[in-house]
Amino acid sequence: MLSKNLSLDLAIIGEIVKTFIVNPSLLFESRTARVMIAQHRLNLAKQKGFVNSLPDSVYNIKNTATHNLHNLSPSIAANRPTALLGPLLAIDKVAFNLKSLKVLIIGPRTEAEIFMYLDSGFAPGNIYALDLITYSELITQGDMHSMPFDDDFFDIIVFSWVLGYSNDQQLAVNEAIRVVKCGGLLGIGEQWTPMDRDELSSKMMENRGYSLKAVETRSSQDLEKLLGGNLKKTVFQTEPVSSEKSRVGWITLIGEINKI
Repeated sequence: MLSKNLSLDLAIIGEIVKTFIVNPSLLFESRTARVMIAQHRLNLAKQKGFVNSLPDSVYNIKNTATHNLHNLSPSIAANRPTALLGPLLAIDKVAFNLKSLKVLIIGPRTEAEIFMYLDSGFAPGNIYALDLITYSELITQGDMHSMPFDDDFFDIIVFSWVLGYSNDQQLAVNEAIRVVKCGGLLGIGEQWTPMDRDELSSKMMENRGYSLKAVETRSSQDLEKLLGGNLKKTVFQTEPVSSEKSRVGWITLIGEINKI
């Protein structure tokens, strides 16, 4: 019987390394490698002066751009996006049509989240990303309140923990509904925190020298209300249970859209 010891001998490590040398794209299947590749490309972009950000607009909370530039790190996308991507991949019409579906990630910050969708089976040419900040051709620079995409273009749209930066969340969601296809899927991820936004903003000022009063989401029902009559059905939703609300957590919703 094999032991519980999972140490690897040099022979199998050598075989793994050879496999990656022959097909480097397999590295994207490793979370650690994805983050390392994204960080390497980001460092290169910084060296070349490619990092560029749009200024805050009237629709964004104050210091949105400053905060996201300060936290421009691929490690943020190491785990959090799976809270929406995982449930999406469990949906039958997604799982069996990955290569043909057009997906838009709103607010990825870096390429790391894009690499995660790439590894999951979405076709490279069908993965789009939109952010105030860009340094890569993989990320379209723009504002979620006025998206540079045609009507009924995407099969899946994901707000990647970004709606809290909006002073007009309804406008942002309405834009997503405009560019998603009827019958498409709209996912929203937000952060639950036990602190109110004034307390959080005060801590941000103390630690980083700027305030950030994010618009709070308190439940997945708050997200359903934003979709209104355009929500055909809720496919997936979750939030911390009452006994877990003393810590930071995730609030997520995936809805099928039926345009009205």
